[in-house]
Amino acid sequence: MRSESWSRLLAWLCVLGALLALAWPRFELSYDLGLFLPAPQNADQRVLVERLGEAPGARFMLLALPDEPARIRALIDRLEAEDAIERVLSDLTPPPDRPPEPLWKYRYLLADADWRVSGLRVALEQRLGELSLGANPGLESLVASDPHGVSLDILERLTPATDASWRSTDGRRVLIAVSRAPTFDLAGQARALEAVRKAIGETFDEPSSATLSGAGVFGVTLRDTIRTEATWRTLGASAAILVILLLAYRNLAVLVLAALPLVAGLVSGFSAVALLFGSVHGITLAFGFTLLGVAIDYPLHYLSRVRVDSVVGAVRSTWPTLRLSALSTGLAYLALVAGGAEGMAQLGVFSGIGVLAAAATTRWLLPALTPTSPTSLSAPSPPRLRFIVPALVAVLGGAVAGFAPAGPWWSSDLAALSPVPTDQLAEEGRLRQATGAPSLRYQVVLEDRDAEALQRRAHDLETVLEEARRRGLIEGFRTLATLLPAPERQRQRQADIPSSPQLASALASALDGLPFAAPAFSPFLQNAEASRQLPLLTLSLIH
Repeated sequence: MRSESWSRLLAWLCVLGALLALAWPRFELSYDLGLFLPAPQNADQRVLVERLGEAPGARFMLLALPDEPARIRALIDRLEAEDAIERVLSDLTPPPDRPPEPLWKYRYLLADADWRVSGLRVALEQRLGELSLGANPGLESLVASDPHGVSLDILERLTPATDASWRSTDGRRVLIAVSRAPTFDLAGQARALEAVRKAIGETFDEPSSATLSGAGVFGVTLRDTIRTEATWRTLGASAAILVILLLAYRNLAVLVLAALPLVAGLVSGFSAVALLFGSVHGITLAFGFTLLGVAIDYPLHYLSRVRVDSVVGAVRSTWPTLRLSALSTGLAYLALVAGGAEGMAQLGVFSGIGVLAAAATTRWLLPALTPTSPTSLSAPSPPRLRFIVPALVAVLGGAVAGFAPAGPWWSSDLAALSPVPTDQLAEEGRLRQATGAPSLRYQVVLEDRDAEALQRRAHDLETVLEEARRRGLIEGFRTLATLLPAPERQRQRQADIPSSPQLASALASALDGLPFAAPAFSPFLQNAEASRQLPLLTLSLIH
């Protein structure tokens, strides 16, 4: 090899090495399918792209387990000890003694309470009847802080409307494990899924009898599928190109020279995506490498010409065409950047930059590495071998057509675009229905100028939805308006709370003749006074 050839090869290797050195520290392999969703342009799209993966219902992992209550309780204990699991919901676990914050603190603004002596008396008598059923330290503490029992009303509104027993159609018990990670955080979802599978394996004799479903489960499964497909597609495409080149040229030197532009395209495209986006999606690698396969034409056009011409003549005759092809192809791929979805932008950058880098390598590196005697690249194929490649393509095409599933070639069913099998989606729907978990299929989004106006509109919408439910138009609905009163209603309830001296006097009168000690209700007096000073509860505080 000439000294000029060594210099160009060394410079080429240095450029690729520098690109990898810059890109590798920022490289992170991503499987977030949300990257292939377009940038939201309106409220509906913002809900889908920005909020769908964050919604609590989207983080539900549904578990159908053998109906063995003791083992299920042990499983719940194991899962609640896992960092990746926020909480576990089950009909076997007792309901909480009090609402979560901030609903507990705001309970007197969220529900009606009768602050008159007569109202306090009635509430205290009801609590006395409940306590007489048996010793319950939790209930005693609740009565001392909330003799009206408004927190029980709030808890009832928080409880999903469903049958008493969470069972699937085949009789298995259903649990909900809520992951801490949002749905589109597949790494976090994978940790949650692994924790659940490990806990099931440690609890049940036959872990395979359990069914796991939910958006997070689907996402992790698809991530693994994408990873496998990316690997095998890349290996398959490389092997196919190798076989075709061996059959066509039967020369190892041609294989090495033809591989250099592909290597340059792969490294350049990968580095560009990593530097611009900070991560490379698995789909980008899988399909980007396939799209980049068009670049194999560039060295093959040049090398085929070299076999019958000089190096200079081959460059002069092929470069104008290759240059036009590379520019038009590269620009077409780069146009994907304007599509609005980061995943498509990654794919466009990877393929576009890769094609241009492959063309540049073909033009400025391959001529320097081509042997001075171009005939050394020649290896004419025997007449019988000339028909092997077309015959192989014909056989593969016939096999694809023969084994294709029966039915029409075209489909207008949008459900076919979902990578999740329909039977798994149906099973997920059945498990959600068994637990009363909210369905994410239909959602209503409201926007307004400020929080108070938004709350008013939410209450107006609740009235409409309740009428639709009463008429049988919809089965049911869940809305924060049921839990979050309008600002005017909160202000009225806050104004109705007596001052500490007035409430203490009314409580003393209400306790007359009842077996309660007045000092036991000091938490109630303190909480009521604190409620008088609270700012109004808003959606942002609940979230």
